Amino acid sequence: MNKDECFNFMNKSGGDPPVSKLLENTSLNISTAPFRKFQILLVEDNQSIQFLYNVILTDLDCHVDFASSAKEALSMADNLYDLIILDIGLPDRSGIEVAIELRQRELHKKTRLIAFTAFTKELIQKDCIAAGIELVFTKPVYKKDIEAVIAQTKEKVKIAAACV
Repeated sequence: MNKDECFNFMNKSGGDPPVSKLLENTSLNISTAPFRKFQILLVEDNQSIQFLYNVILTDLDCHVDFASSAKEALSMADNLYDLIILDIGLPDRSGIEVAIELRQRELHKKTRLIAFTAFTKELIQKDCIAAGIELVFTKPVYKKDIEAVIAQTKEKVKIAAACV
């Protein structure tokens, strides 16, 4: 039900129906709700980098969850995220392996995955793309690059939500 349909429904019914009545025949996916913050899983083992990215991402009105290892990231991946940012050089497994496993899960088949890495882009780009990682950035990643990725991803999420 879009906002115009909701408005028309409310006007036809002669008042404000309870929310439960509005949602009675509507399948609402909380991921498409307009009040929901943009959800990011940041998989990074360096706490200083986690802190820096958190400052930037929260300024962009994002909610950020952190994982410091592949194991932790995969256990957190039962949650829905709009974007998952992977470090490639994790202590227990590579971010590429994490991406491959995420893509096997129904929940994350279409989640946008990007990588921030200390490896040279040319060295890992092909493996990242094969694993389902859309973009690879070599550290240090600049604020303008993060802002561009977030804006582009938010637009993709908005378009996808409109099609639901």
